[in-house]
Amino acid sequence: MAEGVEKDSLQDSLAQNESAQPFWDNFFPTTSADTTTAQPSMQVWGHLRLSNPWLPVRSRIGAFYAANKEQTMMAIHRAIERRDPFNPDQPADPQVIVELEGASLLVPVIFHSQLGHDYFTSILNGPFLKSCLKTELERVGYTEPILVTAEKQGLPHAPSLSLDEEIKDVLEKMRQATVQLSKQPKQDQTENGKSDTQTSALKQERTLIGGNGAGKSPFEYPSGVAVSEEGEIFVADCYSKRIQIFSEDSATEFITTIHGDEIIEPSDVAIDGEGKLWVVGYRNTADYAVRYTKQGKRLAMFKLQVETEWLRGIAVDVEKNHVLVTQTTGEEPNVHGEVMVFTPDGTAVRTVGGQQGMKYPRYITVDGEGRILVADSNNNCVYVYKEGQLQLKFGNTGKKKERSEGMLNNPRGLCTDSSGNVIVADSGNHRIKMFDKRGRFLKHVATDMPCPQAVAMTPQGQLVVTDTEEDTVMIFDSLLGSMKCGSERCVTCEHLEEGATFSSHATEESFQMKDSMTCRSTYIIYLVSCSKCGAQYVGETKEELRTKFSSHMASINQNKTSALAKHFNSAGHSMKNVRVRPIVQIELESHGDQLRKDEEAFWIETLQTEAPEGMNLPF
Repeated sequence: MAEGVEKDSLQDSLAQNESAQPFWDNFFPTTSADTTTAQPSMQVWGHLRLSNPWLPVRSRIGAFYAANKEQTMMAIHRAIERRDPFNPDQPADPQVIVELEGASLLVPVIFHSQLGHDYFTSILNGPFLKSCLKTELERVGYTEPILVTAEKQGLPHAPSLSLDEEIKDVLEKMRQATVQLSKQPKQDQTENGKSDTQTSALKQERTLIGGNGAGKSPFEYPSGVAVSEEGEIFVADCYSKRIQIFSEDSATEFITTIHGDEIIEPSDVAIDGEGKLWVVGYRNTADYAVRYTKQGKRLAMFKLQVETEWLRGIAVDVEKNHVLVTQTTGEEPNVHGEVMVFTPDGTAVRTVGGQQGMKYPRYITVDGEGRILVADSNNNCVYVYKEGQLQLKFGNTGKKKERSEGMLNNPRGLCTDSSGNVIVADSGNHRIKMFDKRGRFLKHVATDMPCPQAVAMTPQGQLVVTDTEEDTVMIFDSLLGSMKCGSERCVTCEHLEEGATFSSHATEESFQMKDSMTCRSTYIIYLVSCSKCGAQYVGETKEELRTKFSSHMASINQNKTSALAKHFNSAGHSMKNVRVRPIVQIELESHGDQLRKDEEAFWIETLQTEAPEGMNLPF
């Protein structure tokens, strides 16, 4: 720990003295004329925020810190003071202060050297620091997931790694794409000075890697992609016979060797529960499933039972420890497709999908509920199986508007987000589409891609897409947030706010959403805002939001005595001023009503929506 102002004494003085100056004042040289003592030279970098707003109040990091102050402070100190993993002889050299801010922890970081600053900024948004924080907090008894956000101040970023200029540029873009900011973008103001609740749609900004335009692309037919829990991107670079790996701090690769000099062309890649890679081949090498370490060491492989030269897809059911491989046999028009399920040693468990007339099951994924989702490129649809039985089919059915928007043409890669929404590479229509877990079309993520192939979701909610016509990998900005359902007839969506953040009009504090939600989402906490005066209301429901919202609108229409009806029927207000959005999705329905009630109470307090500032009645 660097010499200087003692963190414990400073923390105690801040806690005990309400009139204490802001902590920054303790670190900057005073300009007073009677100052005789030189202050230490320090560089303020910024702060981290540790939070988990979707947990019950009693489980949050702030509550744990309040009960275990010393242990929590030391855990965070140990994590941030770790040595540089690429240069262990060099210390990070920051001074760390831990402050309780509501249910979150604010961790200002102060530097005594440019060396420490350069090191820390190079790893801040990568998996290393977050892993250290998680490990150290677990050591002192805090095992809940945490959200780490960062805000920079002062000095420019200076990577500590020596990389090729082009790769450095790519990695910096990836780093910017994956950082989660704790502040909400500035919104337009209404005449009353409150933020306008009619937010714009989510921006789908993109980061591009590769391309076959000017210069040579680093990819040759990138046919598969997977993302690890640490945010590493693994690309099956098919014709180059290698797996390329992109992290926030490096870009590496390995050749997909199976034995001796024999190399497979990787058609697809997946990650198992131990963080190892499973790769399936293409053409003459299509009949092997191979397990590798992230560094490319072959751990195991087994030969698939049926030989085929069609492209295969691969996925892992982490809960059951099963490896799933698609296969197509025969020649047009008499082709037959199915999904084969294996144990990791190659023992066949069962086949899925043959009885549905599956033709070309190109890609496959397993969602959070254990359902198997298969994209059939020839039948232009997605099949959804539960315990081996067909549960749902979508993409080539529907009516009128829903049919035209939700129709698929040569669907390829597919993945699911944290809410169970399904993202599909609609290759023949040059689009990326999002459906809910019931197969209902939600929105277009992109409508201008030449040949979208494989898709995967990062832990931060970004979408990674490969394009085999342009030989590119594209990273879309986070898909997390609230969005309209896509139906022109939806009354709720006429009032629904879209965006990845929401804020309290009383405190102006903003919060990042961790789920993708629509008016059809269930088991949620929702926020109603008034665009006229800025008053807000927090509610909970296990029903679809649109069902709950319809009851609110009926109450307002009938001028009943509910809190919302009284507000929107008061002088100068009307139903036109109603805005609504889902803000938190309760992950486990089995938790019942009490968890939703706890979350509702937390957000009423946090957003300060209780009367008279807001519309919630006092408990």
